[in-house]
Amino acid sequence: MKKFSGGMNIGTSSVLSAFVILCMVTFAGLSFLSANTDNLLSRQGAEKTKEYYRAAGNADIMLVQIHNELTEIAKESKNEEEYYEAVLSKYDNNSQDSFYNLYEDEGLNLYFTLPVNDRQNLRVVLQVNYPHSGDYSVFHIQSYSTEANPEWVDDSKKDGDNNMNLVTFE
Repeated sequence: MKKFSGGMNIGTSSVLSAFVILCMVTFAGLSFLSANTDNLLSRQGAEKTKEYYRAAGNADIMLVQIHNELTEIAKESKNEEEYYEAVLSKYDNNSQDSFYNLYEDEGLNLYFTLPVNDRQNLRVVLQVNYPHSGDYSVFHIQSYSTEANPEWVDDSKKDGDNNMNLVTFE
């Protein structure tokens, strides 16, 4: 007659150890992939933020330049009508080297667009004002926002293929 020892067989503990090690390796791999993806997203976010603030800094420089030019025009103008005529001639849309655009909508508006990156632009819209006795500002910022670059072409769409290419079955 055989005696039953009641213990665990050596094969069962080996299988259990292998399963635990497999689970630990799987979780380690998933953790590494997750950390790597988080790092990539953080770097992309930092790069986009840097690009935006570079464009915003350039826009601020341009705002100072516009403020100085409009202040000079206001000093040289005798009245409001002469001021607006001088502004219209200074920032003429038909000029070849004009970076600014003018349009009239509830007053005279001046806008310019700066590239943030290949996908976005920073658009600044100013309402040009004649400095009065109560309000000495020569412009008010109407809009300071990012917009999609209309000239941007998705790299995956350059070949004329309009499919999303999420999954390809051969």
